[in-house]
Amino acid sequence: MATNYGYATGFAKAGLKYGFDVKEVWHLRGFDKFNSSKEAVKALLALNKAKQQLKHALDKSDPQGYLISLISEYLNEADYALAENIVRTYKQIFNSEEGRKLIRQISGAEEAVAELRNKGYRLAVFTNSSSDSVKRDMPYWKQFEFILSEDEVPRRKPYGDGIRIAMSKAGVLPDETAYIGDAASDISAARDAGCKAIAVLSGMGTAADLEKANPDMIFEDLLELAKFMKQIPKVINR
Repeated sequence: MATNYGYATGFAKAGLKYGFDVKEVWHLRGFDKFNSSKEAVKALLALNKAKQQLKHALDKSDPQGYLISLISEYLNEADYALAENIVRTYKQIFNSEEGRKLIRQISGAEEAVAELRNKGYRLAVFTNSSSDSVKRDMPYWKQFEFILSEDEVPRRKPYGDGIRIAMSKAGVLPDETAYIGDAASDISAARDAGCKAIAVLSGMGTAADLEKANPDMIFEDLLELAKFMKQIPKVINR
């Protein structure tokens, strides 16, 4: 909700209408290209200019490619500058106390983390967000050994640099590691790092996009994953 509210506020400040659905915008952010707020805002601006709904784009066989083509067709340099202004407003909202109140916890996530810890799994976070935002939005962050943020890696996901750094920091090998994510960029990063790639359907990515990314395993949510992992002696080797 905080993301969508931030975008909506940015559009309103620019004198533009904003009629995009919270869940659809969340799925937009699940695509590799549009995991960046700046690129996501460009896509929304292009849809506005084209007078199209985001759902129309998400229903395409290649939503990401379709939106990239819309941006190329409808936006100009002035629109790119406008996108920068909207993102600045979004970040102000997202990082504010007002934004914090709009953050919603994913159902079952805290319980899943506790179950995995009790089973003896070592847990860490690698995210394209900042460590401060993780600590703000995840009350149970101390359950993880460490948090690795985008500021600490040379390249963001979909590259596997962050996962490799995390494995080195934890002293584990790729075949002892599983990276869990809710977007295709997470699966690409895991593949690049050489570890197991596990997807959950309770976050940004659409089922179609995640299935296309071909993870090793897909679960409905973190709790289903945790219950499965409890049944086996250790993380699955490749």
